[in-house]
Amino acid sequence: MNAERVKPGSFDTDRAALNTFYTWASGAYALANPVPSVPTAEEDEREDEAIGPDGARRSRDGLRPTGARRRQIKWMLRAAFEQRDIGLRGYGFDGLRIPGWRGANEDRDAVVVDGLYGTGLRLQEWASILDVEIPLRTVGHFPKAWLAAACIKGAKKEGRTYRIPRRVLKDIEGSAIR
Repeated sequence: MNAERVKPGSFDTDRAALNTFYTWASGAYALANPVPSVPTAEEDEREDEAIGPDGARRSRDGLRPTGARRRQIKWMLRAAFEQRDIGLRGYGFDGLRIPGWRGANEDRDAVVVDGLYGTGLRLQEWASILDVEIPLRTVGHFPKAWLAAACIKGAKKEGRTYRIPRRVLKDIEGSAIR
């Protein structure tokens, strides 16, 4: 038995993981989800509403610990990522360059974005990589690279490996980043 209290963030994360598992299992094996979850907008009777700083009504999740932080994690889908030339390289939605576009560093910017998306590293982690640490002349579709411990969020005791897509390595080799 654990004598210490469970931290609010740990509880919230574990509940989300269990809820995700049982949501999948209920569809695949017709199991009932035993994990209490937040009622939908239709089910909510607006009992626990609170007024936010902007005056808008917000319903509070009564099952969530009060000390748990609200996360606003947003994932970029592949289809949206593939339209990066619209913003980074000066193209419009019609596929043509925007008149008057002055993209002096567009190749560099595109390589940085491709590296972030392809490696899954955080911005600070990817920005800390030196050119001598990039495995340019290696084989495979996703060569391994090393991220130093000091560059990892939370400053872990040891570094870790990560993978870089071959396409990103070719772009790095051909760009002015080096």
